[in-house]
Amino acid sequence: MKSIVLLFSCLLLLLSTQSNGQEKLTKNIKVPNITTTDAVGQKIKLQTLLKDNKKVLICFFRPVWCPICNQRTHELIERYDELKKKGIEVLAIYPSKQETMAQYVKDAKIPFPVISDPDELLYKQYAVERSMKKVLAAIERDDIKKVIIEGTTLYAGKTYPKNNEKYDAIINADFLVGAKRNLEVAYYGDYIGDHYSLDEL
Repeated sequence: MKSIVLLFSCLLLLLSTQSNGQEKLTKNIKVPNITTTDAVGQKIKLQTLLKDNKKVLICFFRPVWCPICNQRTHELIERYDELKKKGIEVLAIYPSKQETMAQYVKDAKIPFPVISDPDELLYKQYAVERSMKKVLAAIERDDIKKVIIEGTTLYAGKTYPKNNEKYDAIINADFLVGAKRNLEVAYYGDYIGDHYSLDEL
């Protein structure tokens, strides 16, 4: 466990200490529309997802090689049927390249749409944070150390390239969007791995 945590800590030392300085999205605003293609080439429109579902849970992650994000992604996979029964679609967004994400989607058998956003255009639209302070806050938490181990195990031996990927202080964020793109929940994590509880949905 110590070696995994040490490795993760060393990577974090390379991260930027700057915040993006953008104003966070707040409840009851109309969120920016999303029109793009997902990691496997399918057209994605937030407005269309909302027509087919009552709500959409938009989840912003760190790069695909982050074990903390891998653990959360598998939690979403495991509870996807439960969420769909509640009328909630999941839309996951990663900053990793499309070819990497396509392989990850295949390996993990992800049933919901996943968007590759290496230019982080959506991250900027949704004011996703960068914070070294929040990164360091995660390192000190015993529960996150356990999540790192679990997330690493869930890769099942698969590895994903880190070449040309940003070792950046991205902090995950979750947004629950309802009818007419009304923002019902805007959850910006206090540390890496701090996600909105699925039990609250």
